Amino acid sequence: MRCCSFVALAALLNVHGLSAPRRRLPVSREEPATRAIKKNLARALALPVVAGAASRFEPVRKLMAFDRIRVGLVAGTVGAAILGGCYFIFSFCVMDALNAQPPSVAIQTMNSINVVIVNPKFIAAFMGTPLICCWLVAEALAAGVGSSTDVALMFGGAITLIIGEFLETLVCHIPKNDALAAHKGGNDAEVWARYYTSWTAWNHVRMVASLATVVQFSLALFYRGARLGAGYGGLP
Repeated sequence: MRCCSFVALAALLNVHGLSAPRRRLPVSREEPATRAIKKNLARALALPVVAGAASRFEPVRKLMAFDRIRVGLVAGTVGAAILGGCYFIFSFCVMDALNAQPPSVAIQTMNSINVVIVNPKFIAAFMGTPLICCWLVAEALAAGVGSSTDVALMFGGAITLIIGEFLETLVCHIPKNDALAAHKGGNDAEVWARYYTSWTAWNHVRMVASLATVVQFSLALFYRGARLGAGYGGLP
């Protein structure tokens, strides 16, 4: 009987608003924040699991084992091959074809070639390859030039291109090209004969230097792969 009285009293107080209702936190404020925290926490916890699973796949494993030195060697090999091929064409095709023309025509055509060749495509190879070689020299010095066969070949190939191709062009070919461009006519036969003989001989030098760099970098890639393992480095 007493229990029924308490229930009736509580119901009466609730009807008249005298009982304090339970406070509820605003749904719009709490739930988004809670969801964001849970989502970020789940992502943080899942990252090691995903990385561990991804490392089991060969392409992902190779990418995670990225070898910047090997990429630099590949880029240097391609750049040196492009330069060597360009110089080869000049030594054994272009210069002979020009030499078969009248001296005045040969001078005019060569001056035109020297202007046209200064374009983004050629400059990318001409400037980019020596820059890559400078970086490879720094890496070889940091690792120790005599520390391994591949490092020694990398150092030798880079130095060969920097000196035998890039600096040789700056010291020999560019001054000769400037002198030919400044020629105003007269005694064309003598001017062209001197230019052709000297320019072509020095072009052989930078052609050989570029191709020697290709060989050394290719061997460096081979020995580096053998030393570090066939699956190492992000490249086959």
